[in-house]
Amino acid sequence: MITSKHFAIIGDSQTLNVVFKDARFNGWSVGELFAVDPHLIPNARRDNFEKNPAYFTLHEQLMTIAAGITKEIRSASLKRNAELAEAFKQTETIIRDADDAIEKGLTSAKKGSIKQKLVSAQETLLSLDTKNDSDEYYQGVAFEELDMLIGSIQGATAYKAINLSESLTKTEKKILETVFDVIISIDSKSSEKYIDAILERFKS
Repeated sequence: MITSKHFAIIGDSQTLNVVFKDARFNGWSVGELFAVDPHLIPNARRDNFEKNPAYFTLHEQLMTIAAGITKEIRSASLKRNAELAEAFKQTETIIRDADDAIEKGLTSAKKGSIKQKLVSAQETLLSLDTKNDSDEYYQGVAFEELDMLIGSIQGATAYKAINLSESLTKTEKKILETVFDVIISIDSKSSEKYIDAILERFKS
């Protein structure tokens, strides 16, 4: 990076690693960055800027640019690997369906069915040959996303209100699911009122 005040070279080829989700992609990019904001102050070692508001604004902007570069790398990679591209497409569909199901509430049968689809999607991803580092990276990202979703499925309940609550632990959600089932079995007409009151108490 070059700052306009003294036209000093700041940092080296590794300085912008931090703006990429995967530092390797910085090494796959070639170019120069001219920093012209007078509020950007080189630090004493000249390996970066002082951490002030101007620096953090620049950092955010560079992260956006890096995300675009990463997207282009992924697109180019998938064009070379049609099999992996199709697996990603199917994985995105499964993830979207699973997210929708969690939001609406899951019965035990539905939970088992969706979990099996997620596990199968993971197995499919792992069975595919990767042709380069980019393929391996996105294969790993997709696998981890499926893994996190499997965990969410295991903690999901049949009640939308419980699933959407970020303040409840998995244990609390399971307990509330059992309590709500009992309330509905005893007094289905007034159950919604009782359930809302309980959820409100957990929010406070």
